[in-house]
Amino acid sequence: MDSLAILLGWPSLIAALLLAAAGAWFRKPIPIWAGLVLTLPMALYVSGSPAYPFVGVFPVLALAVSAITCRWPGRWPSLGGVAVYAIFLAALAYAVVRQPDTPYSAISATVPPVNRTRSSGFRRNTAFGVPPAAQIVSKVSKVSSMNIAESALCPSGGTPPIA
Repeated sequence: MDSLAILLGWPSLIAALLLAAAGAWFRKPIPIWAGLVLTLPMALYVSGSPAYPFVGVFPVLALAVSAITCRWPGRWPSLGGVAVYAIFLAALAYAVVRQPDTPYSAISATVPPVNRTRSSGFRRNTAFGVPPAAQIVSKVSKVSSMNIAESALCPSGGTPPIA
């Protein structure tokens, strides 16, 4: 397994959770800060989502609050930050498990299977299947409740000169 994948993947997040929990329990901020550093790649990755651009801030803030409050009287403020981080990881794991098995595509799951298995969309109007010197336009297919853009090669304009 690639070392970068290990650094960015679930093993590092679980290690971060264990480090943070141990640091909060024993009132040592260094393991919590180390867990925060292990969490940063995932936080940056999750923050890149266009739908939820600031979600990655929450686990970092939770661990930072836990590290800052670990010297306060009582363990509960620091353990509360670790609990927020654990809930975030559980929600992230649930989202990963519940995502569809199909690869990401522009066609939604509501499109009938017949339309998904349609040919590649190329129109073969010439001898070699490629219209020479033609403009390429895209057509919109309204098959489901949402618009799906399919790229189809359709010549527009006049017939090109034959050399």
